Amino acid sequence: MIKLGGATMGFETVNVEFKSRFTEEIYKEVIAFANTDGGIIYVGIDNEGNAIGLADVDDEYTRITNGIRDAVMPDATMCVRFTVQDNRVVRIAVNEGTNKLLPQKQGHEAERCLCPSGYIQSAGFCRTDPSAY
Repeated sequence: MIKLGGATMGFETVNVEFKSRFTEEIYKEVIAFANTDGGIIYVGIDNEGNAIGLADVDDEYTRITNGIRDAVMPDATMCVRFTVQDNRVVRIAVNEGTNKLLPQKQGHEAERCLCPSGYIQSAGFCRTDPSAY
Protein backbone atom coordinates (compact mmCIF):
# COMPACT_ATOMS: atom_id res chain seq x y z
CA MET A 1 0.00 0.00 0.00
CA ILE A 2 1.29 3.44 -0.92
CA LYS A 3 1.33 6.11 1.79
CA LEU A 4 2.88 9.53 1.99
CA GLY A 5 3.45 11.80 4.97
CA GLY A 6 7.13 10.88 5.39
CA ALA A 7 6.55 7.15 4.94
CA THR A 8 8.51 4.95 2.58
CA MET A 9 6.54 4.11 -0.56
CA GLY A 10 7.92 0.60 -1.12
CA PHE A 11 9.57 -0.62 -4.28
CA GLU A 12 9.26 0.01 -7.99
CA THR A 13 7.50 -2.76 -9.87
CA VAL A 14 6.52 -3.48 -13.46
CA ASN A 15 3.57 -1.14 -12.97
CA VAL A 16 4.97 1.41 -10.49
CA GLU A 17 7.77 3.86 -11.32
CA PHE A 18 9.40 6.45 -9.03
CA LYS A 19 10.98 9.68 -10.25
CA SER A 20 12.64 12.07 -7.83
CA ARG A 21 12.05 14.99 -10.19
CA PHE A 22 10.63 15.80 -13.60
CA THR A 23 12.63 14.43 -16.54
CA GLU A 24 11.67 13.69 -20.13
CA GLU A 25 11.96 9.99 -19.21
CA ILE A 26 8.43 10.40 -17.86
CA TYR A 27 7.12 10.64 -21.42
CA LYS A 28 8.68 7.26 -22.24
CA GLU A 29 7.11 5.72 -19.15
CA VAL A 30 3.65 7.09 -20.03
CA ILE A 31 3.94 5.66 -23.55
CA ALA A 32 5.17 2.31 -22.24
CA PHE A 33 2.42 2.00 -19.62
CA ALA A 34 -0.33 3.05 -22.05
CA ASN A 35 0.91 0.57 -24.65
CA THR A 36 0.94 -2.33 -22.17
CA ASP A 37 -1.10 -2.91 -18.99
CA GLY A 38 -0.98 0.59 -17.50
CA GLY A 39 0.85 1.78 -14.40
CA ILE A 40 1.55 4.60 -11.98
CA ILE A 41 4.40 7.10 -11.98
CA TYR A 42 5.17 9.04 -8.80
CA VAL A 43 7.19 12.23 -9.27
CA GLY A 44 8.77 13.33 -6.01
CA ILE A 45 9.69 9.83 -4.83
CA ASP A 46 13.32 8.65 -5.06
CA ASN A 47 14.38 5.22 -6.32
CA GLU A 48 14.47 3.88 -2.76
CA GLY A 49 10.80 4.80 -2.30
CA ASN A 50 11.34 7.84 -0.07
CA ALA A 51 8.85 10.68 -0.51
CA ILE A 52 11.29 13.56 -1.01
CA GLY A 53 8.72 15.87 -2.58
CA LEU A 54 9.01 18.56 -5.21
CA ALA A 55 10.20 22.09 -4.43
CA ASP A 56 7.39 23.72 -6.47
CA VAL A 57 4.70 21.09 -6.97
CA ASP A 58 2.41 23.46 -8.91
CA ASP A 59 5.12 24.30 -11.46
CA GLU A 60 6.12 20.64 -11.82
CA TYR A 61 2.47 19.58 -12.21
CA THR A 62 2.03 22.08 -15.05
CA ARG A 63 5.29 21.00 -16.74
CA ILE A 64 4.31 17.34 -16.52
CA THR A 65 0.74 17.72 -17.78
CA ASN A 66 1.68 20.08 -20.62
CA GLY A 67 4.73 17.99 -21.53
CA ILE A 68 2.77 14.75 -21.81
CA ARG A 69 0.09 16.48 -23.86
CA ASP A 70 2.73 17.88 -26.25
CA ALA A 71 5.15 14.92 -26.39
CA VAL A 72 2.78 12.00 -27.00
CA MET A 73 0.46 11.25 -29.91
CA PRO A 74 -2.37 10.56 -30.18
CA ASP A 75 -3.44 12.67 -27.22
CA ALA A 76 -2.67 10.66 -24.08
CA THR A 77 -4.90 12.68 -21.78
CA MET A 78 -7.75 10.19 -22.24
CA CYS A 79 -5.78 7.44 -20.50
CA VAL A 80 -3.81 9.53 -17.98
CA ARG A 81 -5.00 10.96 -14.64
CA PHE A 82 -2.90 13.43 -12.66
CA THR A 83 -3.21 14.08 -8.92
CA VAL A 84 -1.12 15.85 -6.31
CA GLN A 85 -0.55 13.96 -3.06
CA ASP A 86 0.43 15.61 0.23
CA ASN A 87 1.00 18.81 -1.77
CA ARG A 88 4.45 17.55 -2.79
CA VAL A 89 4.19 14.46 -5.03
CA VAL A 90 2.60 14.22 -8.48
CA ARG A 91 0.87 10.90 -9.15
CA ILE A 92 0.41 9.97 -12.81
CA ALA A 93 -1.99 7.04 -13.27
CA VAL A 94 -1.80 5.63 -16.79
CA ASN A 95 -4.49 3.24 -18.02
CA GLU A 96 -3.93 0.90 -20.92
CA GLY A 97 -4.78 2.87 -24.03
CA THR A 98 -7.16 1.75 -26.75
CA ASN A 99 -4.93 3.40 -29.34
CA LYS A 100 -1.24 2.68 -29.09
CA LEU A 101 0.77 5.79 -28.34
CA LEU A 102 3.85 7.08 -30.10
CA PRO A 103 6.31 9.82 -29.23
CA GLN A 104 5.56 13.20 -30.79
CA LYS A 105 9.27 14.07 -30.73
CA GLN A 106 12.31 12.00 -31.57
CA GLY A 107 14.02 10.70 -28.45
CA HIS A 108 10.82 9.97 -26.53
CA GLU A 109 10.50 6.40 -27.77
CA ALA A 110 8.93 4.02 -25.30
CA GLU A 111 11.21 1.79 -23.29
CA ARG A 112 8.72 -1.06 -23.54
CA CYS A 113 5.61 -1.46 -25.63
CA LEU A 114 3.22 -4.01 -27.04
CA CYS A 115 3.74 -4.17 -30.79
CA PRO A 116 0.81 -4.41 -33.20
CA SER A 117 2.07 -7.91 -34.03
CA GLY A 118 1.56 -8.89 -30.38
CA TYR A 119 5.24 -9.04 -29.44
CA ILE A 120 6.66 -6.92 -26.63
CA GLN A 121 9.51 -4.61 -27.58
CA SER A 122 11.70 -3.61 -24.68
CA ALA A 123 13.47 -0.60 -26.21
CA GLY A 124 12.68 1.77 -29.03
CA PHE A 125 10.10 1.23 -31.73
CA CYS A 126 8.51 -2.13 -32.47
CA ARG A 127 9.59 -4.40 -35.25
CA THR A 128 7.14 -6.64 -37.10
CA ASP A 129 9.58 -9.52 -37.50
CA PRO A 130 9.77 -11.41 -34.17
CA SER A 131 12.99 -13.18 -35.23
CA ALA A 132 14.72 -9.76 -35.00
CA TYR A 133 14.41 -9.82 -31.22
